[in-house]
Amino acid sequence: DEVYTTIAEFGLDPAIWGGSADFVFDVELNPIPISYTENSPGVPLDGFLELSGTSDTVVTSATVTITGFVANEDILEFSAPGDINGVFDDTTGILTFSGNGTLTQYQTTLRSVSYRNSSEAPDESARSLDVAVHTATNSATDSRTLNVFAVNDIPILNLDDNPVEFDIDNGQLDRPKILDPNLTLSDLDTPEFKSATVQIVAGGQAGDTLGFEAFGGITGTYDAASGLLTLNGSATVDAWQQALG
Repeated sequence: DEVYTTIAEFGLDPAIWGGSADFVFDVELNPIPISYTENSPGVPLDGFLELSGTSDTVVTSATVTITGFVANEDILEFSAPGDINGVFDDTTGILTFSGNGTLTQYQTTLRSVSYRNSSEAPDESARSLDVAVHTATNSATDSRTLNVFAVNDIPILNLDDNPVEFDIDNGQLDRPKILDPNLTLSDLDTPEFKSATVQIVAGGQAGDTLGFEAFGGITGTYDAASGLLTLNGSATVDAWQQALG
């Protein structure tokens, strides 16, 4: 992480200048891993990142690289002051800063970097944020582990609020009624469902039956004693909407 430059490298006599007069060009990150949870605001790379050198050190560029980058999910955001320009490449996961600046300017810029994930089902595989800072002659690097946590979003089911009417006095005793032809089903985490139940929970009578039309490999059984229809099968949302509707 550290680059040392001696007075001797500049052609000066260390004895005259006090012997070992090394200075360090360094970038230092908090070693504690960063944690990001699905749908959270951006989390900072390190609001207390330290960039050190001499008072006249000129920084020429810097990068923040997401190792383990997942395209269409991982995002690095920032604010760059003065003449420092920043560009995030969303195909490689590399944020690049360019333009000469002081230690303070680049430290402020790097402290402004934050990570965000745009997915509703983010990949939880291991990542790190790797920082590299450069002068005309030296470079300094450091890295911080990034942990991403997905949230299990509940499925969303929408049914018509109007009651299902079954008129046994109008010759419709043997004609089934559809639960809801406009039923909608969704889940932000997955395009498939595996099971569902429909149950008569109040006012059930002898002879009540729940049936369904199979779609996409979905199978089902009806238990007359409990009024419970159980459906199983890994199928698309469209298939499950057809089966339930």
